[in-house]
Amino acid sequence: MTETLDLSKYKMVFSDDFDEIDLLGQSDGFWRPYGYWGTRTLPGNGEKQLYVDPSYKNLGLNPFNVQDGILTIRAEPASAEIKAQIDNLDYTSGMISSERGFSMQYGYFEIRAQMPAGKGLWPAFWMLTLDGQWPPELDVVEVLGKEPDKLYGTSHYKDESGSHKKVYAVAVKGMFDSSGGFHTYGIDWQENKVVWYYDGIKVGETANKITNQPAYLVANLAVGGYWPGNPDGSTPFPADMKIDYIRAYQKTPDHQLVGIPTGWATIGIEDFTVLTRTSPVTSYAWRYTMKPEETNAVMSGDGSRFLTGNDKNNFLGGSRSSYNELDGGRGDDTLQGGRGTDIFVIRNGRGNDVILDFSNTVNNTDKIRLDGFHFCHADDVLVWARQMGSDVLLRLDEDQALLLKNLSLNALTPDVFIFTNPVAVPTNAPVLSGPAPTKPSMPGPLLAHPKSDVLEYRIREGGSLWKSYEEAVAESTPRTSKAGQVERYADAAPLPGVTDQPQSSTGQHRSVSAFPMLDEVVTGMRDDILPASDLFAPVLDISNTVALQPVIIGVPDWSHSTIFDRMLLH
Repeated sequence: MTETLDLSKYKMVFSDDFDEIDLLGQSDGFWRPYGYWGTRTLPGNGEKQLYVDPSYKNLGLNPFNVQDGILTIRAEPASAEIKAQIDNLDYTSGMISSERGFSMQYGYFEIRAQMPAGKGLWPAFWMLTLDGQWPPELDVVEVLGKEPDKLYGTSHYKDESGSHKKVYAVAVKGMFDSSGGFHTYGIDWQENKVVWYYDGIKVGETANKITNQPAYLVANLAVGGYWPGNPDGSTPFPADMKIDYIRAYQKTPDHQLVGIPTGWATIGIEDFTVLTRTSPVTSYAWRYTMKPEETNAVMSGDGSRFLTGNDKNNFLGGSRSSYNELDGGRGDDTLQGGRGTDIFVIRNGRGNDVILDFSNTVNNTDKIRLDGFHFCHADDVLVWARQMGSDVLLRLDEDQALLLKNLSLNALTPDVFIFTNPVAVPTNAPVLSGPAPTKPSMPGPLLAHPKSDVLEYRIREGGSLWKSYEEAVAESTPRTSKAGQVERYADAAPLPGVTDQPQSSTGQHRSVSAFPMLDEVVTGMRDDILPASDLFAPVLDISNTVALQPVIIGVPDWSHSTIFDRMLLH
């Protein structure tokens, strides 16, 4: 029986429909037009092209063209004058890489493209890990131009001995002619398996061998090589690879989300110590572990990649390298990545760490690797995160938390997390009724709709502010009502900061003041209306017997769509 692609349980997290091409190095650039180490050809493959772009040596070469939402990558012979400028290679062509802009651990990744036909042409869509190591590699699709109706999908990895292994998961012929029109080529990379889909039909599967790294996307048109052979007089030039779109999806959680157990002691900002860079040891080594007596260390140079702390409270600083991994070790550590992509490694039982400069912008896309916690999906993490003024506090376990300085929760998109060695959920963790929004805007288990812009959330009783939600719960007694009964509360004053609010049937402003502990919500404004079918209603365990279920409603004639309209108590 033919298996087909089902994306009903996936959420799109990245898409480029190529209304234009944004190349890194240009204004607002995204796609890198050359390889990880600055490579523009792979001589180990016997390739005959150099990947160029408009900025390369100011030669005015541009293999990219966008028209009607289609990106064309063109390969063509180089003139004698140009060959002298491109390492004497015979052809120019193009490639795009998302390495500096987007990468993710697990998901479904897809391209819609039309491949060129002709001997020696080698178009491909593939994935490489962010640390620059090879293998691993996932080839979503490769086509040899001499056989445009034969499609290949391959997994490359290292076995336990470090030897390069590869699995030819897909080698299908006659499914369609890849040069005859546009087709989709996708790969569903999950923790336990990798599945290939062409035009939505499953064509191959293998066990997953890549577990602890995110991967980025590459699309390119190579010319010549040991595998495809070299072009000859029959090869049509110029040769074009046409791309309609490139997309990535994250699978939604297949498990219930849990909140922070209410019996846990509060961890606040005051429980963190921010260390400074003071007379650090400087490492130029590829990998460096701090000596027992050292407390301050930084990396320097592109050849310095991995820095690990010791059992003391350490300051660790990254370099200007395109990639760093910072692992504080035990103790309460302060991590500063610097430029480029930084992986901040946070392990269970290793103290309350601080990240000074987490970034999620093009050319500086950082990641957080969470090792040994119950988290296994971004939604698991987001319900444990709080906006604390200008900082984000992420609760990790009963006695451990992470502080991200000068960061908005909106920066914690699904692609920034890496999960390794997950464990069981904490005992007595309250179960939430649904997945968290992709970009939570309100701290604590009461989460706003992802399209909302909540400016402030305060839990207050008698005018005194609590430092945290946990403290509020510990000191407050919720008001009870009949089980299962929906009540409207119309006896409160208008919400501060919000004008032109909708009114209840009694003419009074709607409010959430039924709970004395929830006294004030200051919301942001939006011009769009959120449909009732697109709402998020988490359930929050307040005690063993009382729960609160906020419901966000869409009001068709009112633009402030983040007000909690009614409370369900049971």
